[in-house]
Amino acid sequence: MIPRDYLILHEEDVSELISVELATKAIEECFEEKAEGKFQAMPKQLITGQHGSLVITPGESQSRSQVIGFRCYDVIRDVYDKQEQFTVVYDNYSGQLKGVVFSQMLGAYRTAAINAVMQKKLKKSEIKQLSIIGTGFQANIHFDFFVESLEPQSVLVYGRSPDKVWDFIARKKKRYDMPIKQAESIEEAVKNADSILCATRSREALFTEAQLEHGVTITTIGPKIKGASELPSSLLGSCEACFSDSIEQVHKYGERFFAEDISVVHDFSDILSGKHRGRQWDNEKIVLCSVGMGGTEVVLASKLLDKKKEMLERATNGRA
Repeated sequence: MIPRDYLILHEEDVSELISVELATKAIEECFEEKAEGKFQAMPKQLITGQHGSLVITPGESQSRSQVIGFRCYDVIRDVYDKQEQFTVVYDNYSGQLKGVVFSQMLGAYRTAAINAVMQKKLKKSEIKQLSIIGTGFQANIHFDFFVESLEPQSVLVYGRSPDKVWDFIARKKKRYDMPIKQAESIEEAVKNADSILCATRSREALFTEAQLEHGVTITTIGPKIKGASELPSSLLGSCEACFSDSIEQVHKYGERFFAEDISVVHDFSDILSGKHRGRQWDNEKIVLCSVGMGGTEVVLASKLLDKKKEMLERATNGRA
């Protein structure tokens, strides 16, 4: 048998290796590299089948992690928290396969890290209230990233099912010593909010522009298709600034993107490169559109593979 020089990680491995800190650092590295013009964040590619599609998100780190690869997942069953996903990582210099990571958690941590990094960079000077709209798989992981990066004084959680909201809050209260309460309505959730996470599958606007406070930073990770989005389409034109993690993916949406004018959307890395000023004043309303920056999951997977390799090497040296 030919010795295998690459690693294969599964969900249980990722659960052991991954952390908010590791994922955040990996994503910060990706954004910095993109600002330097040394990161390929390619838009999603679809393999359309009879009953649905496979989605491939490719990308490359050219200077820091120096990896190239892709993540693949299905949109056939349309059940996100049960999707089988795998990420393939190659060394972009030698062409050697570093490993394959079979994990749905990897993609979720990567998405939450992206949005937490963007929120932290564009937040107002003080976050008194963070509002989470949604109680599903993504909302659960985003909560941890947002609380640790934004350090809000309190959190309001809104969901359609009161029982799920209470279960969600009960789990988070075991981990965080801070006020975490249920919002009885969308209106209550967004009123006085300094930071909002919209993590729903709603194809109708969750709130109106008039209900939002000046200075709020809003992240949307739900539907962003024209005529079917969780944010009102006019919001992007009325806010002071709008950013996305991947302008490449926004452009691929083209006329299907929910914004009335797609030109108002800027790439987040433009702030790091100095092309855009970012937030200047606390009263500016900012929208962040999470569309999926290709290649970030490849870099995060590479970090996990490196960490696992180091653990195996230490264990081997310890037995020697």
